[in-house]
Amino acid sequence: MSKLSRLGNPPGAALVVACVTAAIASTTAYAQRLDEAPWRPGAKAQLSPDTAMPRAVWQPPANAIYDNGPRTSGTAPGCSGDSGNASILQDTALTMSTFGAGHAVSSGFRVAEDFVVPSGQTWNVTGANFFAYQTNSGATSTINAVNVRIWNGVPGTGSVVCGDPTTNRMDATAASGIFRTLESAPDCTRPIMVQHVDLSSCPPLAAGTYWIDWQTGGSLASGPWAPPIVIAGQSTTGNAMQFDPTAGTWAALLDGGSGTAQGLPFVLEGPAGPALAIDAAAAVLTDSCAANPAQDNGVVEPGETVDIAVPVSASGGNFTNVVASLALPAPGSVVYVVSSANLGTLNAGQSATANFRIRVEKSFTCLSDFTLPLAVTSNEGNATGSIDVTVGASASPVPADVPVAIPDNSPTGISSTIAVSQNLTLTDLKVRVRATHTWVGDLIVRLTSPAGTTVTLLDRPGVPVSTNGCNNNDLDVTFADGQPDPEAVCNAAGTNVPWPVTDAGPTQPLSAFDGQNALGNWVLTISDNATIDTGTLVDWELIPTPGFEGGCEVCGGLGDLIFEDGFDP
Repeated sequence: MSKLSRLGNPPGAALVVACVTAAIASTTAYAQRLDEAPWRPGAKAQLSPDTAMPRAVWQPPANAIYDNGPRTSGTAPGCSGDSGNASILQDTALTMSTFGAGHAVSSGFRVAEDFVVPSGQTWNVTGANFFAYQTNSGATSTINAVNVRIWNGVPGTGSVVCGDPTTNRMDATAASGIFRTLESAPDCTRPIMVQHVDLSSCPPLAAGTYWIDWQTGGSLASGPWAPPIVIAGQSTTGNAMQFDPTAGTWAALLDGGSGTAQGLPFVLEGPAGPALAIDAAAAVLTDSCAANPAQDNGVVEPGETVDIAVPVSASGGNFTNVVASLALPAPGSVVYVVSSANLGTLNAGQSATANFRIRVEKSFTCLSDFTLPLAVTSNEGNATGSIDVTVGASASPVPADVPVAIPDNSPTGISSTIAVSQNLTLTDLKVRVRATHTWVGDLIVRLTSPAGTTVTLLDRPGVPVSTNGCNNNDLDVTFADGQPDPEAVCNAAGTNVPWPVTDAGPTQPLSAFDGQNALGNWVLTISDNATIDTGTLVDWELIPTPGFEGGCEVCGGLGDLIFEDGFDP
């Protein structure tokens, strides 16, 4: 995709409202990007952007179906209590110069961005969130109108699916908590506002590429301006377009200093349309060793045949001629015996089981993995997925109860158990934890051994220096004694970026488990200790010294072989 935009306004001159106004008069546009929506009920904070309060940055609503890019790239000190509250114009190393794109109702300029409805889906877009600012507006939004159109194709050449260039569809506006600011001379004079528009009258959107264009009104002389997508260290951020009313044409939205294509943030809302889904996580694998039935134990091993049952479901519409298959190519040393399943018609809300059979060749390497690619086709849409298969008993016991959702603002949290069946005395222990969760500063993680000893691994990173802690996302961390303390680490890029910690020292030493026997149930507890943000415990792992021992036995003899023609010799 390529984004179109017009530019203007170098740093310095852009800081003066009078210069901005003059730029409009001369039809000079300013490249900027939007990506916020009005405050939703229960949002982190519904506060003035000029007030140093926690969690002032707007977050996409739960029914967001499309988010067109990063709105923040760093911090504007003193502008609010959120440590990732800045949309930074990178005017030093990247020589960028455009604060925002002109799209004011009063000027006739418009801006546009594209989005893609994936194959096999239909989107019922009910609303959109746009971003704009007027210089020196203060904490209260001065935005008073947004008109919008959705195009099936590029604006000006495609056809309008819904909307028009005059009707005000804005039903809410508020400060986003984000500030558009200059890298070389940061200030807080450009608080970005988020606008919500009602698109409930738009028809369902079938799979394909669409463009959404919009125009914003405000009560001040400056702008409104559309801030661009911002990515630290990158000057090209998308392929937005801008309409010039004098020329009567759409053109690429470019930054005035670097000349690079800019993107504009926006968020679409609404339920996803009809879709097929493969529930690979619920797949059931049944192994069979004809030469030694004692190996029919739920562990896939070389020489065995494996029956696979995979649920396939339909939502939001009906699907006909549904066929599930093991996609080509087959993994090495794996033979497809039964590779397709005709599921017929699946109506909305229905599911069916696709049954396959494979053979794992005796040459397959024990204690290694392979991935089975899955595909589902129908007259109305398609879906893909995959199943990861471990050959042999994994050396590490795994939790049988993940993934599990982490409840919001619940100090009790959730627990997950790993049952260790091996008798070994620990001399050291590491623990890997993987979780998806916005705002890692909410999380406390503890581990309890079979002997009843509890160790705190993580205790709300960023607290108490910040009331709400680090606003980065997700955990994928290995805790080990002797590693750096992660409690004060936080990615300066702010919200919607990963927490930059992969190895961490635990809050309390894991050496408390030294000398204990690993045999029994180990319990990991993870809790969310603030409102709004939620997530999921995806997986966790014990890494002991001495290590766990795996096992793998090749199924012997030829009697277990089932050939592709279905006959057993």
